[in-house]
Amino acid sequence: MTPTGYRGGPRCPECNITLSWPVRTLDHHELRCPNGHYICTMQEFRQAAYELAMAEEVQLHRIGMTRKAG
Repeated sequence: MTPTGYRGGPRCPECNITLSWPVRTLDHHELRCPNGHYICTMQEFRQAAYELAMAEEVQLHRIGMTRKAG
């Protein structure tokens, strides 16, 4: 999955429409934009969100360690 985000939230890479999905969606559910373009599965979406959150945590930790060392 290639996340496509712009100011105002994620958008469909095909038609640029703003994307939003219900919170309670099963992992195997296919996420599509309102125009029907396939984006990814909910499981892929959750995994990408988790990886982004973890990367941000690591970055914040490194920034904190740099400030303590400096």
